[in-house]
Amino acid sequence: MNTEVASNDLMYIREVLERIHRCVDPHAWHFVWWGTIVMLWYPTHNLMQLNLLPDWKLPLLVVALTLGSLGSGLFGWRMRRRRRLAASNTFISRQIVMVVWSCGGAAILLSVLGPLTEIFPGKLVPLIWGFAYAHIAFGVGVVYSREYLVSAAVIFAGCIGAMFRPEFNGLILGPCMGLGMIVPGVISERRVRKMGAEESSGDDA
Repeated sequence: MNTEVASNDLMYIREVLERIHRCVDPHAWHFVWWGTIVMLWYPTHNLMQLNLLPDWKLPLLVVALTLGSLGSGLFGWRMRRRRRLAASNTFISRQIVMVVWSCGGAAILLSVLGPLTEIFPGKLVPLIWGFAYAHIAFGVGVVYSREYLVSAAVIFAGCIGAMFRPEFNGLILGPCMGLGMIVPGVISERRVRKMGAEESSGDDA
């Protein structure tokens, strides 16, 4: 009898710990938004290169980065006004932020310094960001939820494919990076909304 009670207690503890671990708002709308931007931006840029339209390269870059920054800024502003999960696991949330900023920061530096120092040509910058996205997805998958690990594998495979066919790197990386961020991001957003609804129903009760 004592063994059965102990087993039930351990199962309950595991369920509580699992819920605490999953009770995280990773602000995955950022992933969805930037995934959408990249999925449209990279193939368009690649098609312009293939059709010898270099004059559109800079305007496309400006439009993509402006839309991405505005969308992320608006979402961040809304999140600062109202937390979606009152009992959010802030420790894991901070880990996710560290993963994103460390990988993103490294990619920014390489994107600027690589072509500037001529260590690698500018046409390889999308590949740098592909590997950065893969590492972001992997890091988020390790600390938060497994669907991001699958996305990391998909993005990484896209990077390898782009290395073998560099002339089509945007057409390969765009869908891999885009869907690799959008799909797990949507799953995360639905999870957060479900937990928020459960918290609201619990408060009403």
